[in-house]
Amino acid sequence: MIYYAIAGILAVMGVVMIVAGTRKGGLKSTMALTETTPVRDLIEGQHAEIKGVASCDQPLEAPYSNVPCLFYSYRLQRRERSRSSSGSTSYTWRTIDTGSARVPFTLTDSTGSVTVDPEGAHIDAPVVAKRPVRPGDAIDSMPDGPLKTVLSGLSMLASTPHRVTVTAIPVDRQLYVLGGVQRGPDGELQVAKGTNRFFISTRSEQELARSLGLKSVLFYVLGAALIVGAIVVLVVGLGRAAP
Repeated sequence: MIYYAIAGILAVMGVVMIVAGTRKGGLKSTMALTETTPVRDLIEGQHAEIKGVASCDQPLEAPYSNVPCLFYSYRLQRRERSRSSSGSTSYTWRTIDTGSARVPFTLTDSTGSVTVDPEGAHIDAPVVAKRPVRPGDAIDSMPDGPLKTVLSGLSMLASTPHRVTVTAIPVDRQLYVLGGVQRGPDGELQVAKGTNRFFISTRSEQELARSLGLKSVLFYVLGAALIVGAIVVLVVGLGRAAP
């Protein structure tokens, strides 16, 4: 019956929300239990919390914004028009291109410096550009590749609105890093992905804890509400199925 299908969907969504809330709460707890370690005191095998200023000899350049950075992620969207069966017109934004890149960088505090390899890290970065772009400019700013070649040949893009959102970690920013300490290829200590959480953010520990706490509660509440909704729908379905 349709009621069972709806109840199942609501239950699955509720479980997903609760799992997400648990992960947010778990990260907050890990941060609270991990003391900040000065760079000079890092030990191989440690799961460390480090705070310092990031720098890079060869930074990236974020697309559509030209921001020198250590990490970027972008999403290019195109507005599309659709017409319903009743004849009404609506507009939606469809993502036509995404991309991201990251490079190793140096994190420096008052006691020293350490290399951070961000591969595999969950990165919390601010939005550095969010604006409409002209189709031609959008295509020119895209990294070279097959998609850029195809889009360049579509004349329909000449009059279609586009917008882009870019997040990035600019160079010389204060960062919060939670990750594993290990030996790099050069034999020196570095912070990289290990068996525990690997997290990099431009926000302070206090800001992160507050945000994670709020999101955890929100996900729990939404998850519980969805599961209650699933139970209600199931009960109604069983009632209608009863002779």
